[in-house]
Formats: sequence, C-alpha cells, structure tokens
Amino acid sequence: MSNSLLAAAIVLQAVLVLPHYPYYLTYYNPLMGGGPAAARMLNVGWGEGLDQAARWLNTLPGAEKSSVVAWYSTTFEPFFRGNAIYKIDEEKISRSSKPGLAADYVVLYVNQVQRELPSAGALQFFRSTTPVYTVTLHGINYAWIYPSVKMQHVIAGEARLVGQAELLAMTSRMRPASR
Repeated sequence: MSNSLLAAAIVLQAVLVLPHYPYYLTYYNPLMGGGPAAARMLNVGWGEGLDQAARWLNTLPGAEKSSVVAWYSTTFEPFFRGNAIYKIDEEKISRSSKPGLAADYVVLYVNQVQRELPSAGALQFFRSTTPVYTVTLHGINYAWIYPSVKMQHVIAGEARLVGQAELLAMTSRMRPASR
C-alpha cells in the first residue's frame, strides 16, 4: 500500500511540474490560484523568460548593432546578439533610469516592476506605451520589451533642481559655426 501511495505522489508531482519545463520556478500551487495569484501576492521571477525576450530581439533587423537594457542582465546577455547595457558610468539599471534612456530597447521584468525599480517614475515612463513584445509563461507576464529613446548624452551624477526636476539625458544637434 505505501509503495503505491509513494508512486502515485511521484506521478502527481511530475504531472504538475513537468509542463513548466524548463522554467520550473514558474510553478505555483494551482489550489492557491496558480501563477497569476502568486504574482499578485508575492514577488516572482528569477530571470525566467529573459532568454525568450533576447531571442525575440535577435529577430529584429540590425539586432547586432542595437543596445538593450534588461533587468537581470547576466541572465539576458548570453542570449542577446547586440549590446546589453548594464550601467552607464556608475549608474546601474537597478538604481537609475539613465541606462534605459541610452538604449534602443528596455526589457522590464516582473520582479523589477513589482518592486518599482529603478523608480515608479521610470516604470511609468516606459509603461505609458504598449510593449512591442511580452513574454508570458503559465499565465504570468514575466518580461515586457519597450522601445526606448536612445539619448546621445546621459548626464552622469545628479543634475537636480530640488523638488522640481532632474535632467537625466539630452540629445544635441550640432550646428556648423556661422562665419
């Protein structure tokens, strides 16, 4: 009796978990609402689906010459053929929106969005438009790809008018000197 009960438990576990291959961390107890309920109640995401985001970006014309900022860059970068930006000077994507302003695309990740990193304002800026691609795994949107503004000059350090504004980046157009 105990051997058949053990075998049934193993089969049940396999039936529930194997459909999540290769992203086993996308499994959440279906009796508690599964992945969508988990995403509403706790932080999810350890880099699952970033390989799919990179593969989609690789299909775009000129992917090798494009630059992309992605949360969990060490998970994203091995799959992307272009330039994966992690930081500009000492401004890392985990704490500043500046790297995202210098890229062609920004990949926002579920865990990042749940924690509002690098800031609620930066997320609002990108999420105010429709993503060009969304990676969904087992009912959870894990990654969103947004076009970025590709600024020529990202300001290092802080350039603030306290309580009013912050200069993050700019594009300059050089005009020939008049004679």
